[in-house]
Amino acid sequence: MSWYQAYLPAWDLKDQNGLPVIPGKYEVSIIVPNTLEYDMEGTAVSETLTNFAKFQKWDVELTQDQINKITN
Repeated sequence: MSWYQAYLPAWDLKDQNGLPVIPGKYEVSIIVPNTLEYDMEGTAVSETLTNFAKFQKWDVELTQDQINKITN
């Protein structure tokens, strides 16, 4: 049995220059480490996971309506 939680940062729908994005298709990427080391409760043994991220990129299409809901 295992559990973990991952959180994505909130996006204010601004580009890297601080300008509002326009409707269109965007690629969203998350940088994931190659390995993750963890300790199991009750043991002194460390384990390592490799290639554990199934998805690292998504294509997202934003409409003006979606942008309005988030920015207003």
